[in-house]
Amino acid sequence: MTHLGNCLRQALAATLTTTVLAGASAPAYAQDINMEGVGKDRVLLGTSTPLTGPVGPPCKPVSDGSLAWFQHINDQGGIKGRKVDNTVLDDAYKAPEALANGRQLAAKPVFAFFAGCGTLQPPVLMPIAKQNNMLYLFPSAGNPELMTTPFVYSLWPLYSDQFGGLVSTTLGKYGAGTVFSILPDVPGIEETITRIKEGITAGKGKYLGEERITQREADYTPLVLKIKALKPDYLIVHTTAPATAKIVNALQAQDAMPPKYLLGAATMASPAFLTAGGTLINNKALVVIPVVPADDARAKTCLDVMKKYTPDTPVDSFSLYGCAIAQVFTAILADTPEPLTRASFEKTMMSWKGKKATELMQPITFNNPQHLGAGEMTLGKIVNGKVVADGTVVLPK
Repeated sequence: MTHLGNCLRQALAATLTTTVLAGASAPAYAQDINMEGVGKDRVLLGTSTPLTGPVGPPCKPVSDGSLAWFQHINDQGGIKGRKVDNTVLDDAYKAPEALANGRQLAAKPVFAFFAGCGTLQPPVLMPIAKQNNMLYLFPSAGNPELMTTPFVYSLWPLYSDQFGGLVSTTLGKYGAGTVFSILPDVPGIEETITRIKEGITAGKGKYLGEERITQREADYTPLVLKIKALKPDYLIVHTTAPATAKIVNALQAQDAMPPKYLLGAATMASPAFLTAGGTLINNKALVVIPVVPADDARAKTCLDVMKKYTPDTPVDSFSLYGCAIAQVFTAILADTPEPLTRASFEKTMMSWKGKKATELMQPITFNNPQHLGAGEMTLGKIVNGKVVADGTVVLPK
């Protein structure tokens, strides 16, 4: 090996091993990395996710939060002497790029595909993971097949379950009433509607129907006038942050805000929405989010870590979720006996029952048919442009 190659290898072994790439070729690793992506001084992970493109703004913070935690752990010496090397490749939310990234990462090889944001990547990455006997850990995506694939483990419940739990929890906490939904016109939305109806039935409410939107609407006034005529007690809004802000502004302009609450998911808790529409729904919106709010004392450790290592990352449910899943990964790593293999790691993960692996989430149990570790999420209320904890949302079984 050349003198330059030796220098590069020594630098990689001696310094932080968390790497962010955007389509660059993989670095040369020392020979101690085995075919499962494990060496005596590090474990390799790989992520394909949108860092740019239409969903880059909400997705990049997830990776930033994870990278910050891994860097923190690595600076403490790693887990059992192993540093976590997470190579993050930008797919710009395009299937060909995700496919190329997945093949590149599997060839390193990596121990597991880690995280990733969006529903486009899992159908591309799962066949690669299966072919290479890899794990696929904690993607934030709404693909039902994630919940039925043996080697995939998730901490991000399907949106259908999130809204089913949110509706039943809200009606039980704040009283029965009528509900109307604004939902994306996408394949699979029928399952979300079914879960919403089940939640309403559990909460002894009444469903008034839904409107499916494409996010290309220039004027939401006709929709808002329809809602005003229906007078729902609760209004579910499930779309992008910009579209949600436009809908809220139209509701305000037409004096059509629901008398009880707007209901939403993590998008409604994002800075992109709160900056544009948060003050208009003060004490009038409830959201289901995967982690505790940023102002919660339980978020302090991750906030301190992100402030140190990724200070430009927006602090929201997405970046905190990224930090949380990295904490879960390192906790499993710490619990797994030597020798570290994919099989031993998976066995440890499946042994968890009510494990408090991170302060940001409810206790985690992976030993269920769906390999979904989360049984509860946080109920947040928007107050003065911020999200504050308002209890927990129990997900449908």
